[in-house]
Amino acid sequence: MTAPQWSFEHFCIDPTNARLWQGTEPLVVPPKAFDVLAYLVTHPDCLVTKGGLLDAVWGQTAVSDAVVRVAVGTLRKALGDTGHPPRIIVTVPRRGYRFLAPVTLVRAPTVASLPCPPSRVTSPPLLVAREEVFQRLGTAWAQVCQGQRQVIGITGEAGIGKTAVVDAFLAQLRTEA
Repeated sequence: MTAPQWSFEHFCIDPTNARLWQGTEPLVVPPKAFDVLAYLVTHPDCLVTKGGLLDAVWGQTAVSDAVVRVAVGTLRKALGDTGHPPRIIVTVPRRGYRFLAPVTLVRAPTVASLPCPPSRVTSPPLLVAREEVFQRLGTAWAQVCQGQRQVIGITGEAGIGKTAVVDAFLAQLRTEA
């Protein structure tokens, strides 16, 4: 399963994975500014009030509406939208903001060269007693392929084979592709 992405002008935003590209170049913007952009992009040509952005991005955190102005300024700089009149994000005086650029919904590509999800993951013959670890990795990989973020920690004593388990799991995924 693929996660939705939106494109506008020569930019592409993937809110699920917190990624913004200009063409093929990744752009780095602060997390809250990224969240503001994601909200605006998913509400194109709508008046989005400062209060609406504060609720959507900052939630219950007590901040002034100046943070919205700063985030939008950061976005304008990152998107090269500093000219007058603005072509992407316009300020509606005393009200909020409007995302002007035409937005197209696209689908993200699947993770390159790895199958999604593996049907059954078993340990290679050289690793002993790792079936449970492989099963957990397989379950997490299946969830990633459905667009759910996952964080996996593999811990243990030095020399126990943590890296070998990960390498074997990745090799198995590649052979199933």
